Amino acid sequence: MTDDTATDIVDLNAPEAADDLSDLTADDYQAAAEILALEAAQAQETAEDDGRALSPRDQRYRQRLRDAEAENDRLRGLVDAMQADEVARLAAAKLADPGDLFRDGLTVADLCDDGGRVDPARVDGAITEVLQQHPHWAAPVAAYRGPLHSGATPIPLEPPSKKFADAFTPASE
Repeated sequence: MTDDTATDIVDLNAPEAADDLSDLTADDYQAAAEILALEAAQAQETAEDDGRALSPRDQRYRQRLRDAEAENDRLRGLVDAMQADEVARLAAAKLADPGDLFRDGLTVADLCDDGGRVDPARVDGAITEVLQQHPHWAAPVAAYRGPLHSGATPIPLEPPSKKFADAFTPASE
């Protein structure tokens, strides 16, 4: 190229420089993900339809497929909610707020075994780790609920077997 030209020719086959993604926010990522999902859905519909009319049988099967996928998504959401409730129930005994368990990036999937069931040992280990890092997140200690009674209690108390005066009498042989 010469110095007197205003434009440069760009080699389209040359690898591009690495993009600087450090200034992108979570909203930018979310917007990009939504755009990509929309484009993928449109491409899939175009590939499925390909300009020909579907027979009633194909339409019925396609509707059944969509209904089954919707039911699957609904049930997956229900299972996820039940797993989260179980983790919260287990964490409530040791944490003031069971939601604190997930503040450091832990997910419900991390606390489940290979079969998808909540593993109490993993939950207990995660709670112990969280309480080591954040001891102020622990549940408050419950008040003592032992057999102590106040003087104004309606519970009948048995009188002592010995009287106070018996403490001062000489021991007999």
